[in-house]
Parts: sequence; C-alpha cells; structure tokens
Amino acid sequence: MVRISVEALMKTCHNDSVEIDFTKIPTEEDLHMEKMNILLCCGAGMSSGFLAQQTRIAAKKQGIMARVEAKSQNNIEDDLPNIDILLIGPHLAYAYDDLKKSCDRYNVPVTIIPKDMYAGLDGEGLLQLCIETLKEKETQNG
Repeated sequence: MVRISVEALMKTCHNDSVEIDFTKIPTEEDLHMEKMNILLCCGAGMSSGFLAQQTRIAAKKQGIMARVEAKSQNNIEDDLPNIDILLIGPHLAYAYDDLKKSCDRYNVPVTIIPKDMYAGLDGEGLLQLCIETLKEKETQNG
C-alpha cells in the first residue's frame, strides 16, 4: 500500500478534474487493525490450523491484513512477543491460567475459543472475537 499525505497530494494535483473520495481513506483504527497478528493454540496445532485458514479467509474478505497461525501449546513461547492475541482451543481451557501468565509478560490478551466457533470452523466469528478483544484491551489501556 502506498501512503501519501493529503498535503503532498494537493501539491501534485493541480488539475481541477481530480476527484478524491475521502471516505475511503483508512482511519488510524483501520491502519492499526491491518497489523493484526493472531496465534491459535491447540494440543498439536492441527485442528486449529483449519480454523486459522478460515480466519485468514474472513480477514481477506473484510480487507484486514492479518497473520493467523496455529501451533501446538508447546511451540508458542517464542511467538508471544510478536502477537496481538492468543486464542486457545476449548479443550485447552485447563491451561488458561499458565498461558495467561506467559502472555501477561507481553501484554497479550488470551481468549478461549468458544466450543461452537471452534467446532464449526467459524473464521468470521473468530475474527470478530479478536477485533472485539483487542478493542477492549485498547480501551482498558487507554
């Protein structure tokens, strides 16, 4: 994506026939959401891989650039400093407290994926859950 300031655009466009639709200029919130890094965690990283794929498709449809990966619980520690949110499979609810402690060091929210969303491979629902959780985090952090 090419970014150009309105001032620079106005300096280069002296032609009165140029029309600019300012409603399509991304807001700061849109630009932030483009950088979403989501990590899904399950026992072996396989079942969550299907859900990650559906979430990437949903993000693309909504024009959100999102990096969505799925890994096993044992392989996530190195990724924590680089993610925006950790989502864990419902069958790993028992590990929530330990995972939350690890994520708190990096100010990364942790959410348990609802069973129906996980079983239904609901990528759109999961993406919405991520957006809502990250907005809530921003509100809390002020």
